[in-house]
Amino acid sequence: MTGINNTKGFTLIELIGVMAIIAILAATIAPSVIRDMDRSLGEAEQTNLSTLATELQTYISINKVIPASANWTTSIASIGSLPVAKIAQNDRLHNRAYYVDPRFFTTSNTNFSQYSQTNGLTNRPVSPRIIIASNLKGNLPNNLNSSSDFNDVWNQSIGAPIIESQDVKIQRVNLQGYFHRVILTNSNTTDSPGYRLETGVTQSVSSSNTEIYVLKDTKLTLIDAPFTNNIISQALLVTDANSFAFTDDSGSWQWQNL
Repeated sequence: MTGINNTKGFTLIELIGVMAIIAILAATIAPSVIRDMDRSLGEAEQTNLSTLATELQTYISINKVIPASANWTTSIASIGSLPVAKIAQNDRLHNRAYYVDPRFFTTSNTNFSQYSQTNGLTNRPVSPRIIIASNLKGNLPNNLNSSSDFNDVWNQSIGAPIIESQDVKIQRVNLQGYFHRVILTNSNTTDSPGYRLETGVTQSVSSSNTEIYVLKDTKLTLIDAPFTNNIISQALLVTDANSFAFTDDSGSWQWQNL
């Protein structure tokens, strides 16, 4: 005896109805899911830029070099854990941007071509600022060639060429506190003592003040007179503004911290 199968399948109309409901739900939910994903990716990218800024500052402190846009990725890669490709591009494979204030050292717009400390600066940097930026939906401009454009982006002024958003992230790096003033005074009118930064060449200190600006944590070596004998008086790390004088102390010429 043959049994009767009472199981009913979906009709074509019912199947179309179910698919329509699914499509409506997907259209309703998908934008919210995408927004959440974009928000999470944007937050992660801001964290990534903050990490890169920290590693940049570490590189500067170790090497006493401030890289230019041409080599900032390789510089950070040399002391960090990320390869160059992961530094150069964000998770959406768009290029990150590295901008140096065109008025970093001077009061006029100047192309920044890297700073490698040798004998120290004779003047305090005017605006030692750097921006690391990223757009998750495209590439940013290669350069900010004027200080006004740089300032507008830094301050997020109206009309700035780059505006922060969920997709566009900006990390500001202010190096103003990285440069410390060191004053060296020589009271000896017959012989010149000297100084050396890190492993650089020994420089003489004349009878007038020598004022230099050096990167923090720089090794400063003070040399007795005559400096050509290269006899070390003392060596220290520059962690703040300092003044030293080469003076006659009871018949003995020596460097003293003022």
